[in-house]
Amino acid sequence: MLYTVVSEYDVFLSEAKPSLYESVAGGRVEYSIINSQRVVKSLFSTDPRMYLDKRYLPGARLSVKDRSGFTTRGAKYGGK
Repeated sequence: MLYTVVSEYDVFLSEAKPSLYESVAGGRVEYSIINSQRVVKSLFSTDPRMYLDKRYLPGARLSVKDRSGFTTRGAKYGGK
């Protein structure tokens, strides 16, 4: 049961945007296209150090891919 002021049609009938995935050194990055830029949504890795890498934080903008993975243009986290 869902208690909300939002219409049930807005909650259940809206289509989710498909996620895109890219392999990087040590894992996979889930991202979406926002304003013609690739923006990180999530990281999947078995290496805990990758989760500390600012290039893969949610909200980081991805740019040109190189051999080691992604390079970024100004990583952001939490809108700050």
